[in-house]
Amino acid sequence: MDKEDIVPWNHRFIRWKHENGNRPANLGCEHFRYLLENEYLFARKIELPCSTVLLDRIDRYLLQDREIGLTKTGGWTYDGFLKYGYDKTFCDFVTQMWWDIGARTGIDIGCGAGYYVSQWRSRGLAFAGYDANPRTPDLSGMLLPEGDAVLRSGRPHGRTGYFHSL
Repeated sequence: MDKEDIVPWNHRFIRWKHENGNRPANLGCEHFRYLLENEYLFARKIELPCSTVLLDRIDRYLLQDREIGLTKTGGWTYDGFLKYGYDKTFCDFVTQMWWDIGARTGIDIGCGAGYYVSQWRSRGLAFAGYDANPRTPDLSGMLLPEGDAVLRSGRPHGRTGYFHSL
């Protein structure tokens, strides 16, 4: 084995903040989005009852996958995360471009579970997301910070004002 074969990243998630009564944090459902963003193999600290919802989400969405279904109108339904892709480099590029050109709003049509929208919102950009998948509001609710509005399924409606980009 050569030194090039050694992976320096240990694939574990530890939240080094005081949250949920401990430092490092006892992991709760609010940390689920971090497990989705990277290829973590281990998570520390799982403590009951604080971690009960998180464990349920890991079982339901990370340890098994769902099938994609079709609606009568040709839209699709998917209650999962594993089939969605996320490219951090693309997210970083769009964020920097938005700041460079002075844009602060955008809309992601066909946002899926809302990975990109949640990342752009966490970076100070006001993005909205829409998708035909009726599961989008539930899925995006697991990605967005508590209290943030979930993404909508169906057509964009009820929006006033404009977006800098689509």
